[in-house]
Amino acid sequence: MRLMDRVARSLRRGTARFSRRSPASLMPSGEPIFLHRPHGQPCHGITRDVIRDFELLSHFVLRNPAGNQYQVPEDVTFITYHNYKFKCLIETCYEVHGIRDYVVLGRDVVRWDWGAKVKLVLDYLESGACSTRYVLCTDADDVLMIRDPSTLLDRFRVYDCDLLFCNTFVDYPPNQDCRDFETLKYYTHPLHCRLSAGAYVAEKEALTRCLRELAEACDETVPWVMYDGAFVDQLGWRYLHSRDYPKIQVDHRSLIFKRYDLFRDVVE
Repeated sequence: MRLMDRVARSLRRGTARFSRRSPASLMPSGEPIFLHRPHGQPCHGITRDVIRDFELLSHFVLRNPAGNQYQVPEDVTFITYHNYKFKCLIETCYEVHGIRDYVVLGRDVVRWDWGAKVKLVLDYLESGACSTRYVLCTDADDVLMIRDPSTLLDRFRVYDCDLLFCNTFVDYPPNQDCRDFETLKYYTHPLHCRLSAGAYVAEKEALTRCLRELAEACDETVPWVMYDGAFVDQLGWRYLHSRDYPKIQVDHRSLIFKRYDLFRDVVE
């Protein structure tokens, strides 16, 4: 059952279940703007408790009891992608908080794969439709905005990079060279040191160049983007990260993004 269905089911059950937990108790440590709770197994830090807590937190955020209304930061375009016929979690979250000027790519894609996340954004950027200098891209059904995004660019500039990715502790797809690079580069934050392609913020021109390289690598099935016979965007991004650092970095301090997993409350 997809996350939005579970959240809706919880809403129908009423508020009694939720009275036992406060929103503050469900928040991770730090003050990230976006949370990413990917699909995964308990060995990947996605336990039943993690799934339950993220659903509860989603319930609170989508209720928006304080009536918070936000805006997309100036000179940024918010992008998500999927081929579902319904609005996903991040779209609902944006709209509940007054954000409607976001872009959804891929609704007409018949067969979805990880290559779509690369080529859809590349086509959009190369079309000239994006008029901003920066873009924020997130997955659609497992990302939640929990704070005002007005400080997004200020936090991004702390890293002095062109592309900044969400963090994870999972070495996926497994790759020793990428794993060793991430471990050494972000040794002070071992639980948030690996690159996750579930969300990123980037300077448009630099992103376009990287996406073009990834799209070409996908078409040519070069080894550094292939895992188990298929193109995996995260593997390609991890390779580019190890090659092009510090232009590409991981948000290891969770200033913008944080993975919602077993280690969400650990302070490194």
